[in-house]
Amino acid sequence: MATLLGLPEENNGNSTWKGYTIDELNLARGKSLLRREMGRVQLRNQLATTGERAKQQGVRGLLFSNGVVAGLNKMDYLYLAYRAVMMGVKLFSRRRKRF
Repeated sequence: MATLLGLPEENNGNSTWKGYTIDELNLARGKSLLRREMGRVQLRNQLATTGERAKQQGVRGLLFSNGVVAGLNKMDYLYLAYRAVMMGVKLFSRRRKRF
């Protein structure tokens, strides 16, 4: 178990490891906070670019990237519309049954 946690092995029941120092704890805490903050910044950037694309291109820009939209033909749009309508019908019928 000690090797899984990165701790030294015990010697005849006596462990030579005395624990983490304050500096090691502060370094680990700093790394953790930095990773969390970088994740937040990346999420904010993704949301901002998505919002800008939605403002410029409407729903089409929000749902599909340019490469995907360029490859779709009328039948693909009809199929997507059919699937969206069917999902709405299922949702409405479930709500209707509850009330």
